[in-house]
Amino acid sequence: MHREEDKLWWTITKNEDYYILNEPARPPHITGPFISINKASQKWSDRSKKGVPLRLSSLPSLVVRSITNQSTQISPDREVAEFIIALINDHDVSPWTSKPKWTSDAKQSKKNPVTHFSPEQIAAYRMASTAFETVKKADGRTIESTAKIKNIIDFTEEELRKHVEDLISDQEGICALTELPLQFDTDLDDPELSASLDRIDSNGHYEKGNLQIVCKFANRWKGADDNSGFLRLMGLIKP
Repeated sequence: MHREEDKLWWTITKNEDYYILNEPARPPHITGPFISINKASQKWSDRSKKGVPLRLSSLPSLVVRSITNQSTQISPDREVAEFIIALINDHDVSPWTSKPKWTSDAKQSKKNPVTHFSPEQIAAYRMASTAFETVKKADGRTIESTAKIKNIIDFTEEELRKHVEDLISDQEGICALTELPLQFDTDLDDPELSASLDRIDSNGHYEKGNLQIVCKFANRWKGADDNSGFLRLMGLIKP
């Protein structure tokens, strides 16, 4: 596990041999001899297996203290580790939060044991994260494309997430292109109706005034087409 600001990241190592990097990046706090022993892992994630965001601010204070008292690479005690594994697997965490030590700590800290996210909030986290992944490569460099360059203007990832939540609310949970009810991640019957972040002007950037929430299939159908032109075609097929 690894923490980055409010995000809790996790991965699972692969069943492969360890390897040593010939020229590893030296951590700034190490001055003596240094050898980096590594093991291949699956892709890192800051969400549970069902897409629920893993955020320090949503965890019990007892867990937060255990995590933040360590370096960014986390090795929590067994009880906290089992709790986090349950969160990652979307299991019931009441066996931990109902323990006297945990309930007492929650009362003293005046904080709920675990913050639960609504399906709309979970979808907003996903859409904001996907937008940032779209315009950046895994190493953080901007993707350069002669066909289309997309940037995120005046948004941090957290600000974009909140803006997406506002869009969902303003649209009353309705697709801006088809007027069909949107479906959200943990309350999903039809993946094609899943909420998707769309740029109104496909040649524009991810910025205020150029974003709308649409069904996944509508976003795919629209592609790089003009928004007004797509709405006209949708009007032709409506009864």
